[in-house]
Amino acid sequence: MAMSRTVSSACAELRGMGAEVLLNRKDSLVIIGAAGMFSVPDSGALHLSKNAIFDFLNDFETGFRIGIRGVPACFLPGAEDHVEHFSGAKCRRLRQCAACRLRDKCPGIPCDMPLTELFMSGLLSVRDVPRELCIEVTGSCNYHCRACFSQGKCAGPSAKTVTGMLGQAARMGIKIARFTGGEPLLRKELPGFLACAREKGFFNILNTNATLLDSGRLALIEENVDDVLVSLQGCDERTERYLCGTGDLFRAKLLNIARVRGSGIPILRLGTVISHVLLDNFKRYRDLVEFLRPQQWEFYRPMMGADDYAPAFDIGVGDIRRLLKLLDGSGLEGVELKIANPVPLCLFGAGARNRRFFGAAFDDGHTRLVLDARGFLKPSYCLDKRLGLNMASAWNKPFMRRLRSEDSLPSRCRACPDVGKCMGGSRFAAYAASGDYFAPDPWMVEA
Repeated sequence: MAMSRTVSSACAELRGMGAEVLLNRKDSLVIIGAAGMFSVPDSGALHLSKNAIFDFLNDFETGFRIGIRGVPACFLPGAEDHVEHFSGAKCRRLRQCAACRLRDKCPGIPCDMPLTELFMSGLLSVRDVPRELCIEVTGSCNYHCRACFSQGKCAGPSAKTVTGMLGQAARMGIKIARFTGGEPLLRKELPGFLACAREKGFFNILNTNATLLDSGRLALIEENVDDVLVSLQGCDERTERYLCGTGDLFRAKLLNIARVRGSGIPILRLGTVISHVLLDNFKRYRDLVEFLRPQQWEFYRPMMGADDYAPAFDIGVGDIRRLLKLLDGSGLEGVELKIANPVPLCLFGAGARNRRFFGAAFDDGHTRLVLDARGFLKPSYCLDKRLGLNMASAWNKPFMRRLRSEDSLPSRCRACPDVGKCMGGSRFAAYAASGDYFAPDPWMVEA
């Protein structure tokens, strides 16, 4: 969250520009009625209004759920997940509306909004494409994590397949490329893949356990990486050995995380699968994270089938509630603390839903395609559904369309105001429990 201004002062600034703003601290909720910010048909004023909203989102969306009302999503490209579609006002369609993926939800532009023709002609349709391409460059790893979703060791897709997939993604208008594994630093072509993605204009994310990210390798990739997500499962050599099969590399991991923190890579994040080891030793984890100083520490509900059962990862709703209390009392200033993968949000209070969860819409086949290390596209890390090698075809397969549709969810989910974020929880957990990707998340059944 921004340190230079408070959320109250930022809300006041938006009100001064014509917005109606509701701030609900208890539920960590901000609703911005933005129509008044676009009531002056002047390109300079409209530009300032857009920038003011994006500045607000950048500063406060980590701690609040922010809804934007009164304007269509095409006014705020890149922030469409915050726009709440309106009804009741007379609206008109533009020619761009026909190609917009939100055309069935968005009524268009309010007729009483005095916009310039130049402004309206510059509006772009919200494209129906993934937000991100994720590439598993290898299935091999120097760890043996109990909660790993990897399907086993393999060399990874060919270099031709990787570069070709980056080309497809660029032509589709995808902006983010993520490189993962296994352990991606085991793939000798990784620096070349990152350079190729940079040349095509991608924002590059690297998922790694960091044990191999010494100064030499860091120098090879640093200029082509924007965001490093480091797997942090243990808090010391003992817990790392228990959870990951080895603790001998833990000191190297910490040293290399420090190297990343001091490098030119802008973003450092840490990721931890929720376990009883984490919950029982939270203060030690917390102190380590404070020392490492990432921008974000994210947590993952274990995604494990019945054959992969491990007591440390036998996590239920009560364990998530316990973690939320620990996060609220952690005192980690300047570190964003989020549960990043799918959980049914109806099981938790509004404040926690808005402050601590990304929701299934962030993952689970809703925002990315994953190139599996075995050489085919799939909906997400965990959903082992083969979709071929053509990204446009994969994204538009009936299975994927159904996966992204709220119509496939139970009626109680469709009526929930958080449905667009939650999407009914985890499709992997539903499949693991019932053999049906579209069954209710088992945590919802038990609730």
